[in-house]
Formats: sequence, structure tokens, C-alpha cells
Amino acid sequence: MENIVHFDIRENKIDKFDEIVKLQTLPNLKRLLYKGNPFESKIPNYLLDTINLMVRLEKINNIFVTK
Repeated sequence: MENIVHFDIRENKIDKFDEIVKLQTLPNLKRLLYKGNPFESKIPNYLLDTINLMVRLEKINNIFVTK
């Protein structure tokens, strides 16, 4: 799994942001799509939290991450 660059987990009923946190172990992950999961309504700053956790990401939900 360490070669994953693009990961699409949209609308997968992911309820806890902790499941997203686990993705930081993917060293080559550059693009992450996770829109439409229940954790979004529970974590007000989930996008910012994701950016801070996974500094290598270039795009989240098709939005470019700028440093």
C-alpha cells in the first residue's frame, strides 16, 4: 500500500476522523478524496487537520493544497 499516490474514499460512511489519520502512514499519498463521509459534520476543521497531518498532500477533495 505504500505506493498509493491517489486515494478515493468518497461516500464510504467513514464515521471517525481517526480513520483518516491512519492514512498518514502512506508515504507517497499526494491526492485524497474523502468528501461525503459522516465525520465531516463532526469535525469542523477536518480539511485543515488533514493538511497539518499529511504535509505531502497536493490535493484534498480536488482542491490544491498551498503551503
